[in-house]
Amino acid sequence: MPALEQAGFDPTRPTRWVAEALTFFLTEEQAAGLLRLLASASAPGSHLAFDILGRTLLRSPFSKPFLDRLAEDGTPWIFGTDEPEPFLAANGWDVETLKEPGRPGAGEGRWPYQVQPRDRRHANRLWLIRARLTAR
Repeated sequence: MPALEQAGFDPTRPTRWVAEALTFFLTEEQAAGLLRLLASASAPGSHLAFDILGRTLLRSPFSKPFLDRLAEDGTPWIFGTDEPEPFLAANGWDVETLKEPGRPGAGEGRWPYQVQPRDRRHANRLWLIRARLTAR
């Protein structure tokens, strides 16, 4: 990340990264690579805020018309995971908070869809995540 360092980025100080609506468009390998890159460039105590789709949402008949339109426009949603905590841990980050839209502190009362219990398998999900880098 030489360009960032030339612009004043200090990799020895904790950083807050925001990668909103980015991982949707990446392959799993690219998303994992991005998380590892950010971890490698960050000091312990750094934070990452981002969202990630649930894998089930990418295969849902409910989502299909929307996903088809994105693909037609050349911006397909590619990656999601139904297990965000292990995915982040495998790529250098510890989940501090994990919320879904419609839950308290994440648009409660404004989300138009019913929020499903976490233990319900195969539910359409969007994860809102705040993670922390505890070690390099």
